[in-house]
Amino acid sequence: MRLRVTSRLLIPIFTFAAVGLSTSSIGSAYGAVPLNHFHPMSPVTHRITARVIPDIGSTTWVNLIASGAPPEARAQASAVYDPVSDDMTIFGGCNILPCLNDVWVLSNADGHATSTWLQLNPVGGPPSGRGLQTSVYDPGTNSMIMFGGNPNEGSCNVEAANDTWVLTGANGFGTSAWTQLSPAGTLPGPRDGHSAVYDVATNRMIVFGGADACGVYYNDVWVLSNANGLGGMPAWTHLAVTGTPPAVRALHSAVYDPNTNRMIVYGGSNTSNIFSDVWVLTDANGLAVGGSPHWTQLSPAGSPGARYSHTAVYDSATNRMTVFAGVLGGNQTNDVWVLSQANGKGAAPTWNMLTPTGGPPPVREQHTAVFYNPARHRMIVFSGNGGNPPLYNDVWVLTNTP
Repeated sequence: MRLRVTSRLLIPIFTFAAVGLSTSSIGSAYGAVPLNHFHPMSPVTHRITARVIPDIGSTTWVNLIASGAPPEARAQASAVYDPVSDDMTIFGGCNILPCLNDVWVLSNADGHATSTWLQLNPVGGPPSGRGLQTSVYDPGTNSMIMFGGNPNEGSCNVEAANDTWVLTGANGFGTSAWTQLSPAGTLPGPRDGHSAVYDVATNRMIVFGGADACGVYYNDVWVLSNANGLGGMPAWTHLAVTGTPPAVRALHSAVYDPNTNRMIVYGGSNTSNIFSDVWVLTDANGLAVGGSPHWTQLSPAGSPGARYSHTAVYDSATNRMTVFAGVLGGNQTNDVWVLSQANGKGAAPTWNMLTPTGGPPPVREQHTAVFYNPARHRMIVFSGNGGNPPLYNDVWVLTNTP
């Protein structure tokens, strides 16, 4: 059940310095990409009276101020969203070592009513603290499915994880409980900075890319069947994909179109490159009758540039992917771009830069973003690394997201 927690003292935290190519890397861990050196800084916190965001006709940034004590400032957390209850659930992330393994729920997350932070105290487990993991949400069972990450971001001596956990009661209604899955089949290699999307209809989680703690990058695709732990034994399958694949990478973004069973990948980095490319994986869940998973590179008009550590959300009704912030040209940014015809079907895909009113949020990377509210079309951004000041625990809502 949901529990209200009292305010707690925020201890001094450490930040990730924005230097080099990949925010998954630590010192020599990622070869030529020396990022995420920790050094002491102070968190940015908010203690302002909660407010409601009214319906706004234009695309506008609004700083959402919630009641209740907020989570500690952090980067590298994962977040999921329940469109029915309008709750955002976050897990983990890093500010000091070891990384965090706490769970928080933001009610009325899109700001249409008074929002409140609540800390959950699940039974079972819990998973080890970590950063750069992925989480997806199953609305039918109110479960968050979490995979991988790095439990000690900053050390090549501590292996990244390849475990899978399910949090039931993820939005805080009912009993919240952690259960570690024991999938059949060969497991994906340990990794962080990967992407994961979820096909609700088939209960399959699709994982792409990432890197291990010592700088080995991947471009493989893995599918976890029965991902919520129900309906049969969960099992990992290494998906055989035809076509020239994207280059190995981490810290990219990926979204899923359930209407066409396609995964769309943008950007990312490895030890020698930062990417601006867009790729589509057809038959992404591996189940299409007579289908064959295949990689195709798109050639959109326009470009938001090569970047990593950004976020992307997708509207399946309009076939548009919205990208926010990240590291662009070696600098953190706070720009917003929309890719139309993102799944590669129909008209030619096109990138367009948005110019929202309000705000904007401070520049950042390693933040979270969730989206899907057919009534209000709002993207919700939480936390991240801003360099100086270092880490955030703020929430921003982009209204009328295309």
